[in-house]
Amino acid sequence: ASAGGLSSRRVPAGGHVKPRGTVCKGAPSDTDTEISEGIKAAVLELLDEDSDSVRVQLNEMLYQLESRNPTPYPTTSPLLNGEWEFKYLPGIAPGPVPSPTREIAMLMYAGGYTPGKFALDLSKRLPSSLLDISQTKIAISASQPRGKITASVKVLNNSFPVELRTSIEAESDVRMREVYLDAEAVGRDITLPQQLQTERVFYITYLDEDLLISRDESGTPDVLYRVGTANNSSSSGEAAASEGEGTSPGTGTEEEEVTATVEPDAAIAPEASDDDDKSDAAYSW
Repeated sequence: ASAGGLSSRRVPAGGHVKPRGTVCKGAPSDTDTEISEGIKAAVLELLDEDSDSVRVQLNEMLYQLESRNPTPYPTTSPLLNGEWEFKYLPGIAPGPVPSPTREIAMLMYAGGYTPGKFALDLSKRLPSSLLDISQTKIAISASQPRGKITASVKVLNNSFPVELRTSIEAESDVRMREVYLDAEAVGRDITLPQQLQTERVFYITYLDEDLLISRDESGTPDVLYRVGTANNSSSSGEAAASEGEGTSPGTGTEEEEVTATVEPDAAIAPEASDDDDKSDAAYSW
């Protein structure tokens, strides 16, 4: 201690004293959260347009959003489980020269280009009256086979559901392997032979409570949105409202009226109708 009772403190040569206490680094600030939410809102708005003209702009926004992934280990996160709807399946980018066999070549030689994506790209080339694939969803569970892909397929004037079951395994924090096991179409189960069990590797680049972005080995993104995210919140609000409406409004009013009529030191003579009303109320349910 120095003279005068003041404790001495050694000051570094630069003259700056570091403040005492623990400083938390890496915690997301409110500004970062607002920026991420703004980018996410812009991505969802572009997805609603569903046009090839926004492909470049959407890819740029996806890269920005992926750099702000809030889930560090998405392949093992419980957020991955649930039912997801494919909102953006761009397929392969058009080449410099239009080729009717480009999709076939990609199916044979490109990694990650699965028969499912081949069928989707083929359906985009054909008129919707000939072949149309819609309502594509995937349900991911905690146990194998984890994946169940469903879609509505329309061939000419006939529509039927198609279901494809896959096994999904985590190979790293972001990499997963998917193997197509069997299918169901037109009410028939189809077990794929070993040589026809196509597999692919994909990477989960973004995952939060309601949005999932994955990329295959060619870098093509798939954007999925959790099914029932908005409906669950609205249904819970409706349930709370109906629960409030289910409470008899007359009960509270009657209690207030009874309380208002009772005065201190006042004698209330019982009436015969009171006993009848109470017995009726007790057994009315």
